[in-house]
Amino acid sequence: MASNQKVYIAIPVFNRIEQTAECIKSLELSEYQDIEIVICDDGSTDGTSEYIAAHHPTVTVLSGDGNLWWTGGINRCVEYVLSQAESSDLVLTLNNDVIVGKEYISNMIQAHRDNPNALIGSLVVFIDDINRIETAESVHNWATAKKGYANEFGAPVTDAHHGVKQVPKLCGKGVLIPVKVFKEIGMYDQLKFPHYAADEDLSMRAASVGYDVLINFDGRVCSDYSATGLGTRHTKPLIGEFLRSLFSIRSPNNLLIKWRFTVRHCPAYLIPQHIIFDMARTLGGFSKRYIAYYLNNK
Repeated sequence: MASNQKVYIAIPVFNRIEQTAECIKSLELSEYQDIEIVICDDGSTDGTSEYIAAHHPTVTVLSGDGNLWWTGGINRCVEYVLSQAESSDLVLTLNNDVIVGKEYISNMIQAHRDNPNALIGSLVVFIDDINRIETAESVHNWATAKKGYANEFGAPVTDAHHGVKQVPKLCGKGVLIPVKVFKEIGMYDQLKFPHYAADEDLSMRAASVGYDVLINFDGRVCSDYSATGLGTRHTKPLIGEFLRSLFSIRSPNNLLIKWRFTVRHCPAYLIPQHIIFDMARTLGGFSKRYIAYYLNNK
């Protein structure tokens, strides 16, 4: 195992300069120094590129035209990495609405060295309450469309959250990926999954050719969940917004994205059942939020 593996930290960005600045500052304090931060600024209008050039000149900034979304932005970063990296190097995908501790990358590197044939995700906690879980592993039962996080959203961090664990798929908020994975299976699928689900899709594609998919509970990322997209759990439950979320690229509820993901990964005989149950769960989840919100705000 190479002792001097470089970690390329890939971050797609569109505006939110304050969050980007805090994210970069936290990464630059890392104990693990062999890193390069690679940001794709997808047409920001708030001076993001100028700020980075002035205050963080060692950060590599790539440009987009404002139409890349998450997947196009992360692919632009990975394309750059593949043009620069050694075969033993690593890509760490992050969002700009996170910060990390100085030990974070060292913990992720150690997990990689123990599991060199793996994609390794992080335990994501709330930025304003590091003792509660925002995202850990994503669970999916094709027969029942039961999905969500193995560790319930908002659940407390406990002593059990330690070490690594096998998982079926990973979200892209803090995933360490060997460069060789991209060389073997290709990039994130920008055409079918422009903003949501490309991260989970890539991890499942990697698993299908023999890579392990793990979560490292000791690699922790602090996330500002309020910055997440349309129709998510923190937003006020409005019927109009919910209906828009079924068709918006910015929403994990997008029906076309759900359908594409199901067709690609679900066993064929379960596809009709899964689509029906998945839609029922989406509607049911919104209905529960809607009722609870208005009962509590009478």
